[in-house]
Amino acid sequence: MRKGQVKVSLFLTTFFLIFTFGLILNLPLFAKKKHPKLEVEIIPEDPIVCAKCHENQVQVWEKVSWNQSG
Repeated sequence: MRKGQVKVSLFLTTFFLIFTFGLILNLPLFAKKKHPKLEVEIIPEDPIVCAKCHENQVQVWEKVSWNQSG
């Protein structure tokens, strides 16, 4: 191997290792967010508190309740 090829090979190996470790260390950032721990296991008075994170469930509930009332 020539000196230039060794430098490129070393660079690519180093880059790959840093990239891989970076991904491994950041996996918790890509994980699905967990439900926050509630001090009291009751539904809050203001449903907007839940709706901020549970948009899909709100949409399903709205469809079901709209179909039942019609």
